[in-house]
Amino acid sequence: MGQEFNETVVNQVTNQVPKILTVWGFIGISSWSEAAAFLAFVLSALALTEYLWKKLLRPALACMGYLKSAKKRVKLVEVLEEE
Repeated sequence: MGQEFNETVVNQVTNQVPKILTVWGFIGISSWSEAAAFLAFVLSALALTEYLWKKLLRPALACMGYLKSAKKRVKLVEVLEEE
């Protein structure tokens, strides 16, 4: 039973490899350096999007009344100092 399970898992993984390679090829990635550059681009885009949302878009929409303003986080130290 263990051998059959291992062969099934290996077959499932090996069946997915061509699909993954096809997607990478469709995007235009053919080497590891291109894959690293693409992932760096995605990470940078996500970080920039998060920054713009937190610093520009959300405060602007809150000012216009479309969103509730973000609640200020209170540190536990500040709460304990007040008591």
